[in-house]
Amino acid sequence: MSESNEGIFSDEYRRTWEYLIKNQNATAQEVSLNCDVSVAYAKEQIARISTPPENRTQGSTLCTPPERVRLLEKGIELTAGDRDKTYGDPWNNLTACAQLWEAYLSAKLSHDIKLVAEDVAHMMQLVKMTRTFHGSYHADNYLDNAVYGAIAGECRKYEEQQ
Repeated sequence: MSESNEGIFSDEYRRTWEYLIKNQNATAQEVSLNCDVSVAYAKEQIARISTPPENRTQGSTLCTPPERVRLLEKGIELTAGDRDKTYGDPWNNLTACAQLWEAYLSAKLSHDIKLVAEDVAHMMQLVKMTRTFHGSYHADNYLDNAVYGAIAGECRKYEEQQ
């Protein structure tokens, strides 16, 4: 950026664009982390310079992010938004589920079973994993598996802080 324009752009704007010029394939999350801006702001800036999908080629800069990035972004959106609103705090929800599973498994196996929220999250990952064994690709199975993995980590951290 020229020095004559320096005063008319915010620091946020300048940091973001300088980063994007040097890192043309950066995701909104990477821009957010490296430029101290929100993911939404980073997405807006990337959209301003991104090539429209119909004009993109495999080697073009600022192209569609890889599937793994798209899935993780969607998982963040869901787990911090709709699913949180619908089901409440994951630790509370999975702790209640753990208690129900404990009762069921203890009666079924004739000995006490102890489960915590983290266990439930990991077992839900296994459910999502087994769904991938048959049939065609369904992004939702991979998305939910990743989200349950993140929730398991959050539950573990919470349980250790108790």
